Amino acid sequence: MWSGNRESYRFSRTGNRQLNAAIHRFAVTQAHYHPDARAFLARRRAAGDHKAESIRALKRRLSDVVFRALMVDAERVAIAGQPLAA
Repeated sequence: MWSGNRESYRFSRTGNRQLNAAIHRFAVTQAHYHPDARAFLARRRAAGDHKAESIRALKRRLSDVVFRALMVDAERVAIAGQPLAA
């Protein structure tokens, strides 16, 4: 297969670079060690995704988890009326 026969996409790299880097590290670490993440990547690869596409999908799932955690913390702060201890 030629490299030019693939459909390519241009993704936006804007946003919080530090958070994007952290999510990337989460994904790479989970891809190596976490059984559920490894199974997810195997399913994506079996479905025809390339390695980069499957990692991108894992990063999307991880970013959803991080977002939900941030929303729970924000809700806790709003209810308590004070910031969480650092």
